[in-house]
Amino acid sequence: MADDINEVESLDNGTTEESKRRYLIRYILAKGGVCDERDLMGAFEALEGNNYQSDRAEDTLKDHIANINVKLNILGYKVVHCMGRLGMRCYVYIDIGSSDETKLATKLKPDELTYLKWCLDKFLDSQKQLDTGNAPRTEVQVAVDSVLTEVTGQLDVQLPSAVTYTVGSTELSQFEELGPLESQQLLLKLCHLKWFYSTSQGRFGINVRGIQELKGYLKARYELPICCSCHEIVLEGVQCTCLVKSWHISCFRHYTTHVSMQCEGCGASITQGIYLT
Repeated sequence: MADDINEVESLDNGTTEESKRRYLIRYILAKGGVCDERDLMGAFEALEGNNYQSDRAEDTLKDHIANINVKLNILGYKVVHCMGRLGMRCYVYIDIGSSDETKLATKLKPDELTYLKWCLDKFLDSQKQLDTGNAPRTEVQVAVDSVLTEVTGQLDVQLPSAVTYTVGSTELSQFEELGPLESQQLLLKLCHLKWFYSTSQGRFGINVRGIQELKGYLKARYELPICCSCHEIVLEGVQCTCLVKSWHISCFRHYTTHVSMQCEGCGASITQGIYLT
């Protein structure tokens, strides 16, 4: 990330507005290239000080990001506004100047690249049933349950089943070409790059930066759920039992609040759906 900051700073012309944009991109990079929308808005509010106008802040921030992207495009990078983990929108700094394979090769050694692809197969080749009995609730399940309580007015409403695109650390340590210690170290590196994330249950999944940077590769190789509201890949959220319609958590909240409690595809009650976690 230090090299990225230096490259961006070399394009700064020193004007007041450019100084704000310089700070904003530095802030995103300091967050590992993935910044929660609310955090960036807070940073922007601090930059504006007494000039901050809440009714125009969202549009002004988008204008700043658009101007940042004009300069980043020269370097082969872009800041995208997308759905992050747990249905929170975020800003993600991604490489757009090379193919998916080249992106991987420039950040990883050959054996590390092979391991990453092996992990992606483990994560995404198929949905894995998750125990919804006595197992601890995941962050996704808790967030979805909160939406269900909001829209039904009932406490302790839960979906009957769950599938996951995450894999335990023990299974990810069984890669034949790397020892367990090397595998664990590489998992930490991939989490640091924000391509993977880890859960409190010791499981790993693909993070928002990994999804955004490798979107073409992922869509070409795997059959993944697509959110019927925002039309992006969704690995955390809700899926109808018809397996056709899926939603990110915030898209699920909007759909159940403003559209329907039934799946638009099959008519089934969404309260009988499946957690994607």
